[in-house]
Amino acid sequence: MRARRIRLDLALALVVAMAVAAAALVHEGTAASSTVTPGSPAPVADAFSRAYLGYLDGSVALAALPDTTSTVRSLANEQIPPLARSGQVRLTRLQLSHVAGSAQAQALVVGRDRRHEYTVELDIHFVDGHWQVVYIVPPDLDTILAAPEHVPAPPSALRLAAGRFAVAYVDYREGATHTLPAALPAMRRQIQTGQDPLVATTPTHAPGRLASLVLGPVADRAVAAHAVVADAGARVPVEFDLEQTAAGWQAWGFPEGSQ
Repeated sequence: MRARRIRLDLALALVVAMAVAAAALVHEGTAASSTVTPGSPAPVADAFSRAYLGYLDGSVALAALPDTTSTVRSLANEQIPPLARSGQVRLTRLQLSHVAGSAQAQALVVGRDRRHEYTVELDIHFVDGHWQVVYIVPPDLDTILAAPEHVPAPPSALRLAAGRFAVAYVDYREGATHTLPAALPAMRRQIQTGQDPLVATTPTHAPGRLASLVLGPVADRAVAAHAVVADAGARVPVEFDLEQTAAGWQAWGFPEGSQ
């Protein structure tokens, strides 16, 4: 009787040990499944980016944005207004930032239509065994679609004064004339004392002509000018500043560092 009881106790102990081992295996399997190493978020980033750019241009529904949350859809719900659309917004750049094995990634998305460029930022996390977009910074459509500020053309008197000075100055340094160019006194002294950018020019004695003239924006009654004067087969660039005085627009100095 005693021997039989011992055999029963051993059998019971064996069953308990097997049950404990099975539970341990189940636990290890569960732990392993919860720590799956994430793969690349690139496919999700690409699919979401293309769908979102399609949503911007009206060709994709908001509900069709894949691998994301309702919060992201609410953040991304602004579209390009129909009258402001310029065709399909195509993906032109997708820059993914992700460290292998990490459960988080960021993406910079750039799309273009025929007239504008749109930049989007995404946060992508590995959640519940798959990648999904958890945050979005949409493009600033108000700024992107705003009408460009109208920059008035420079006054004709300004262009005339700048062109005349550029040619007269180059002619003086090329020896085509011995008359100092018309300018404010401080600038004339710069030229007379050899503190001007063309002081080392070897004279060709050939008269010049204005080949091009670019004027910057007028600010505080002053403007910067970049002219190119052609003479004797050469093209001579000249940079100088003009000021609006009671007598009209006049050159008043060369940019610092141009001498």
